[in-house]
Amino acid sequence: MKKIRVAAKEEMIEIYKMGYDVWGDNLPYEEYITMCQNSNKYKKGKWYVLEATDTKQLLSSLIVYELNLSEDQIVRGIGSIATPLNLRKKGYASLLVKETINKLEQEEKCNNFSFIVILR
Repeated sequence: MKKIRVAAKEEMIEIYKMGYDVWGDNLPYEEYITMCQNSNKYKKGKWYVLEATDTKQLLSSLIVYELNLSEDQIVRGIGSIATPLNLRKKGYASLLVKETINKLEQEEKCNNFSFIVILR
C-alpha cells in the first residue's frame, strides 16, 4: 500500500537525491545537495512524497507552490517531480501527482493547477 504525505525536514536530502541524475548538471553530489538546501525556490514550496506504507520507502516526490493570482482563485503550481532511478517506470510519479491534486482539491478547494515540464 502507498500513501502521500507532506515530506519531513529530515527527508529532504533523500528527496533532492531523487533528481540528481537529471538536475545535477554535472555538479559534484555534495555541491548539488547544498545548492538544493540553499534554494529559495525550494524553501517557498511544500514538498509531498509517495511512501510505501509497509517499508516507509520514499517512492516519489514533488513540490507544490501557492500561485494565487487573484482573491477569487486558488491556484497551485506542481513541479520538481522526481523518482529514484531504480524505481522509475512503475507509475509512482503519476500516482503522486494524481493523489496530490485530489488532496489539494479536497482540502484547499483548489481547482487550478500549473505544471512546469522540463524534458531532458
